[in-house]
Formats: sequence, C-alpha cells, structure tokens
Amino acid sequence: MTWAEGLDSFADIQLNVKNLNNLEESFKDYIQVETLEGENKYNAEGFGLQDAKKGVIFESFPPVLHLQLKRFEYDMQRDQNVKVSSISILSIKREVELILELADQ
Repeated sequence: MTWAEGLDSFADIQLNVKNLNNLEESFKDYIQVETLEGENKYNAEGFGLQDAKKGVIFESFPPVLHLQLKRFEYDMQRDQNVKVSSISILSIKREVELILELADQ
C-alpha cells in the first residue's frame, strides 16, 4: 500500500446526508477510508499504479466551521437536482445546540 500525508486547512466541510440519520453518521461517512485498487489504483509519480487507501483525519478544527449538508443530488433520468431528505434538520439543530453547550463549558 502507498502512504502519502499532507495537511490542508479548511473552513467548511460538505457532508452527505443521504441514508444517514444525524451529524455523527455524516462525519463517519466523511472520514471513511476508501481503498484504491484494481482499475482505481493510485498513480504514484515515479512508481506507477499502486494499491492505496485514501481518507481524511481531522487533527483540529478552525474556530468557525461551516457545515454544508449535501441535501440535493443530480438525477440523470430527470436531468435535474432532487432533494435528499434522509437526515432530520431538527436532529441536526439539537446536535449543534449540544455541541455549543459543551463548547461553552
């Protein structure tokens, strides 16, 4: 397996919501490790195609983090964006309120 590491700064994260119930599940989906193999191998410069794992690890968060919920997806049959309504906005609001309460302590 090939291993590459880099640090990126960010202020926003785009979270999937389809078939997910809350922010925790959306974050777990975001950091899920993807295996690059077969026709999807990683092209390591100077070493050719390699099996690899690709993922995200958060070392820290910025003081203000913007969460964008990916609530629409493109439907090729309809040729338009359609709303994804799996995640409950009220659930997210409650989760954010709890996080803010913890941050104030």
